[in-house]
Amino acid sequence: MRALTIFCAQCPEAVTLTPIGLFPAAQDNDPFWLNRVQHSQYLVDFHAQKTIETSARCMNTLYRFRTLQSQALVQLTDLAQAYHMMADTRDKQIKELSEELEDRDARIGQLEGQAMANNLVV
Repeated sequence: MRALTIFCAQCPEAVTLTPIGLFPAAQDNDPFWLNRVQHSQYLVDFHAQKTIETSARCMNTLYRFRTLQSQALVQLTDLAQAYHMMADTRDKQIKELSEELEDRDARIGQLEGQAMANNLVV
């Protein structure tokens, strides 16, 4: 996608001057797009091969874009799942460590009580 964007930025004449343009307009009522589409018989008569080649290149580019987009979404989903699992693991570890600290605090309290009792006896 990046290469395609760079190409379009560096070669605007290739994008706008091909018989039907590399990409359709974003809006159906775009006057430049309507001008190209309304003269489709001219394209068929005088630029049929160029029109077919450009259409095939556009479909190929769109297919490659969709494929890359799909792969990126799969990778993003995998990363999100991995981060979620990692966060769950860390939450469990934090909970276990907190419980361990509470147990140790309770044990320390017991030992302090025993030490005080032994000091009173002595």
